[in-house]
Formats: sequence, structure tokens, C-alpha cells
Amino acid sequence: MDDEQKKEIVSADESVVASGGEPEEKVENRESSKNNFENIGEEKKRIQPGLIVILVLLLLAAVIGVFTYKYFSQNPTTIIKKVVNRAYDDFSDGLKEFKNKSGYENIYDGAFGVSGDVRFSDKNVKDLEKEKVQFDFKVDSEKELAQVYLGLDRDNSKWVDLSLYYQDDKSYMKSDTLFDNVYDQGESDFDSLFNFKEFEESFDSLSTFDVDELDYIAKEFKDALLDSLDDKAMTMSKENLEMGKKSVPVTKISYDINKESYRELKAKLADNVLNNDELIKKLAVLMDESEKAVRKNFEELKKETSEDDIEGEFIIYTTGIEHKVVKVELSDDEATCYLTIDDKETRMIYEDDSMNFEIVATEKKNSTVVEVTMYDEEIARFVIYNFDETIDLDYEITFPGYEAEGQLKMVVDEKDNKKVDCEISFDIEGSVDMNDFNFAVEINYSVEGDLELNKIDTKGALEDMTTDDATKMMNKLNELGNSKIFSYLVNLPGNEAIDSF
Repeated sequence: MDDEQKKEIVSADESVVASGGEPEEKVENRESSKNNFENIGEEKKRIQPGLIVILVLLLLAAVIGVFTYKYFSQNPTTIIKKVVNRAYDDFSDGLKEFKNKSGYENIYDGAFGVSGDVRFSDKNVKDLEKEKVQFDFKVDSEKELAQVYLGLDRDNSKWVDLSLYYQDDKSYMKSDTLFDNVYDQGESDFDSLFNFKEFEESFDSLSTFDVDELDYIAKEFKDALLDSLDDKAMTMSKENLEMGKKSVPVTKISYDINKESYRELKAKLADNVLNNDELIKKLAVLMDESEKAVRKNFEELKKETSEDDIEGEFIIYTTGIEHKVVKVELSDDEATCYLTIDDKETRMIYEDDSMNFEIVATEKKNSTVVEVTMYDEEIARFVIYNFDETIDLDYEITFPGYEAEGQLKMVVDEKDNKKVDCEISFDIEGSVDMNDFNFAVEINYSVEGDLELNKIDTKGALEDMTTDDATKMMNKLNELGNSKIFSYLVNLPGNEAIDSF
């Protein structure tokens, strides 16, 4: 393009501008932009009220959040209530879990029995474990029938046995090894020998007491306690708590315990319970007492006594926004007891002028180690591998002049709601006053309900023992004196030392 052509193009653009116009393309762009701005303005007008509402709500939420946080973080009563409510929630969840498990509350309905065997072992007594004691006990209170069996087996064969039967207001003796006849032992008062009425009534009240009822009592007691707290007795401060090798920032909440605050607390608690008729009713069922007796107990709680003259302090240390409890302390002018809870360690300590007693439980990978010390000296150590339906633990115990170690295992197998099997093994080895001992026992037993007891044939029962049966029994009892178990239990090493301890 030559210079003349360039000048013509420039001259054309300048003439358009000079005439007050714009290039066609630029004009269209500006018109489009103008229309867009107008549309944006219209959109703003349509959503502006909603934006204002949202902004106001956010502002209110922020203000409420700030005040709520300050209230929860600066009010000791609120923090204590939060801690107690959380403890109750954990307890309630545990009850629900227990409720969902199968139970055997029906075992004691009607006739029931307990049967099993006991076996001993000792490294110093050869073949002791080849003998075992067998036992069997059955009772039907409604029919007034009972059967009691005790036997000694050797190499899984019956060696000595004796059975007692209670029926028709009389007792009878029978054996497969001691004598050949059935012997009439005379009249017997079944109710006096097998009086399980109180036991059955207590068990029935517990078995019929629903878990939800217990949960209700715990909740109402919790609410009554929280409602009884005195704000004036509480103070709060921020501190650093030394836990092991670390310093933890905590909120310290103190409840001052003196004669006045203690009396007021227990009086208000008693009033809250007494004003709750439903709670009184359920407590009466749980405690197997009348409602009148339960009310009397709480009326007594309201009265002033010399035991109210105490001076002390109850302290809770919490950490974080959720106020997780890391230490609880109770002290008076004579002693201090406190509990610290860390992620992997729980420590309970009691201290006074003459004693220092401490229990520390530490969670390991596959076990929990519990150490017990007194006067800063370890006196016991337990390694717990399981402690639920199955118990499995090792232990060591050390006192001046006494040392022992061993294992304890227990397995409970609920077959159904009519039968429960249990296996227990326990061994101990150590010394008492320089006397060494070694002992182990295995117990296997079953508790079974809904049994059918039958009477034995007593038509030919004798009152006086025959000469043949007397001779047979004496010979067998002489053999019994040579049994491993009999001689072992009579001459158990360390028996006298253990009894004196």
C-alpha cells in the first residue's frame, strides 16, 4: 500500500469523527454494553431484598454463635451440665447395648440346676489332674423336689459318689459305689433346707425390671442432681494441667463443699426426687422396697446431721470446645482423691497424711496394663487381654513376704435363655514367708433352667445300713484317703502360711 492510499483511509476515519459520528462497529459494541448494564441493574433490583435477608440472618447467627460460645465457655454450671449429660448418654448407650444382647433371665423359672466339675493341678504332684470332683444340684421349689450329687472321678471313670434326694418331706441317700441299697434318712423340712424364696423374688424383680426403667431412673437422678447444683458454689478459671510429660491448657471448674453448700445440695436433691412420683415408684421396684420406705430414705437425707460438717472441694478439669474431662478431683481437709483421663492412660490416686495409693491403667496395642502402687512401691500388676464376656488376664502380686503370679481365664457361653456354660481356669505360683506354693484349678459348670425332676423309687428304702453296705462303704472311704485330690487338699503346700497371711 502506497502513502497516498494510507492518507485516504486516515482521512476517512477522521471525517467520521469530526462529523460527530462513530465507526459503525464501535457504535454497535457500545449499544450492546449499554443494554447489558441496564439488564444487570434490573437483576440487582430483583434479588436485593433476598440478599439483605441473608445478610441479616448471617449476622444474627454470628451474634448468637458468639454469645453461645461465651456462655458455654464462661458459665461453669453449663459446662458441668454438659459433662454430666455426656456421661449419662454414654451410660444410656451401654444399657441399650446390654439390652440387645441375649439374656438368661428365664433360667430360674421353675426347676433349675447347676452341674459341673473341678480339676486341680500342681507341678509337684504327678497325675493330680487325672482326678476331678463332679457336682450336680437340682431343685424344683414348686414340687418340693431336690437332688444333690457329689462324686470323684479317676481317669474319667466314676470312683466314689454320693447322691441325696429330697422328696415327700423326707430325704434319701443313694450311691453307685459306696453301698447297694437306698437309705431313708428320715423327715426333712424342704423349705428350711432349700429356701430360695428371697433369692427368687430378688432375681424376679431384677429380671422383670426393664433396662428402659433403669435408664429412666438414671436420667431422672441426673436431672435432679443438675437441678440441685448451686451456681454460687462454683467458680471457673483457665489453667495449665501437667499430665505426664506434657502441659495441657484446661478449664478448671470448682465446686466448693462446706457445711452450708453440702446441706443445700442434698436437701434440693432429696426434694427433686420426692417430687417425682414416677421415680419413687420405679426406685421402689428396683430396691425391692415399698414406696413409703423409699420416701422415708430421702426424707432422712434432707435432715441435718453432724456428718454434714465437712470442708472440701470438687473439681473438674476439661479441655477443648467440647469440654472433654481430663481430670476429676475430690478433696477435704484430710485426704485427696483424683482421677486423670488421658488418651491411653487412666490414673486414680488417693493421698492423705499417711498413705499414697495409685492405680494406673495404660492401653497397649493388644492389652491393657494395670499397675497398683502403695507408698510408691508396686504391689500388683495386671495385663488384661480381654474383659468382656471372656476374661483373660495375667497378674503379679508383691507384698513384703508374699509373692505370686499367674493367670485367670473365664469364658461364658450363653447357649440360649435356658442354659449358660462357663469355663474358668486359674493358676497361681509364688511364696509366702519363704514357703513356695504352686496351685491351679479348672472349673467347668452349667446353669440350666426348665428342668424336669423325677422322684426316685423309695419302696425298698432301708432305715438301718446293712453289714455288707457298711463294710463296702468303709473300704471305699479308705481308698478315698489315697486319692490324689484328697491328700492334696489336706496337705496343700503353703496352707498354714496362706491362712496366717
